[in-house]
Amino acid sequence: MRKYMKIGIGLAVAAVLGGSAYYYKSTQNTIADTDATEEVEKMQPVGPSFNADSAYSYTKAQCDFGTRDMNSEGHDRCAEWIIAKFKQYGCKVESQKADLKGYDGTNLKSQNIIAKVNPEATTRILICAHWDSRPWADNDPNKANWKKPILAANDAASGVAVMLELARLLDSQKGKKGALSSQFGIDFVCFDAEDWGTPQWANTQDDGSSWALGAQYWSKNLPQGYEARYGILLDMVGGAGAQFHQEGMSKQYAPEIVNKVWKAARQVGFGSFFPNSDGGMITDDHIPVNQDAKIPTIDIIPYYPDCKQSCFGPTWHTLADNMDNIDKNTLKAVGQTLVQVLGLNVKVVQPQPSIRLFRLLYLLRSGRIFLQDWHRMSMQKPARIQHVQDQELPEVHHKPNFHIRDKQVLSIIFLAHKLAFSFLESILSLYFPQHI
Repeated sequence: MRKYMKIGIGLAVAAVLGGSAYYYKSTQNTIADTDATEEVEKMQPVGPSFNADSAYSYTKAQCDFGTRDMNSEGHDRCAEWIIAKFKQYGCKVESQKADLKGYDGTNLKSQNIIAKVNPEATTRILICAHWDSRPWADNDPNKANWKKPILAANDAASGVAVMLELARLLDSQKGKKGALSSQFGIDFVCFDAEDWGTPQWANTQDDGSSWALGAQYWSKNLPQGYEARYGILLDMVGGAGAQFHQEGMSKQYAPEIVNKVWKAARQVGFGSFFPNSDGGMITDDHIPVNQDAKIPTIDIIPYYPDCKQSCFGPTWHTLADNMDNIDKNTLKAVGQTLVQVLGLNVKVVQPQPSIRLFRLLYLLRSGRIFLQDWHRMSMQKPARIQHVQDQELPEVHHKPNFHIRDKQVLSIIFLAHKLAFSFLESILSLYFPQHI
């Protein structure tokens, strides 16, 4: 059900169109970073030590199956191994199988793997990564390799490896002082069919819909009543020289979670891996999780601003994405940051706000996303604004005046409503900081 709310002088729209941001590629930020980027944090590590050697071995184990592209033998064998490892660490594991269509109509035998810690807990956190590998090295500097499958050590065995080590740590802490409260649950979700997106050499326009197929399916087929407070996506979290800048769509949909994670990185001494600066806006698994599942989710993904091969790093979608380019220091930085976020040694049960309040926060956030998109369009393309009014928002009453031509007046209106949304968001965030 679509919902919207009315604010002040008449902008009642907002929340119904959070999805419009999917195609919005501007680098403009909508939410100010509330954590001072230059603030020196006290070292306040919590929880056990994340074992990078263990995560490295899990990465290698997946690569030992060979390429894990869709419909391959390596893909099926690796799935069995991932399921067995999560079960070994006490998780309740479910497989979500589906026949999905690739960009070219190929039938893809997809399997999302869901591993649950404390499955009975109603308060849940989502940690996810894709586990399939790219069937084509279409960004390789050697064109002869463009149609060869890649080993995908970083993209995406590294993300699954970090989740497995977290599952092992959580299992090892059971019954010990400082273990994760039984009132909190964690869902490790391994998305399939993420990397079957349109290859660069294909004579087909890439509109973004061919990527993250498993995440799209999962987000549209959630169990009845499933809720998660927030989600964290891990994508390419083991590469040498990686730095994880703040991804643009993450800041749009879940700015509080971005702040939470980057602060945690500084608290455990890995702030250099998590610079407080902007990265790009990425089409990734977190997009359908935000838009369809309505779970505020961020993407921890590397950004190489000076790399000529790709802003995702020199090995992205190349045959060089192998174990030679996996760095234990990067795995450690990401893993220990997540341990800090989860607060494994803090066995404190906080009062739980109504899920309706979190939905309200999500609606507010989506409203500000729409505001930004609307403002951008009104500054550039008045005809497009009329289309939005006539075609995309027929059910919304008390629309603002889309025909204002005075850009100064329009900007003032935009700023006023943006501040109103920000104020309400801030109230909720201050009232329930432990859940944001």
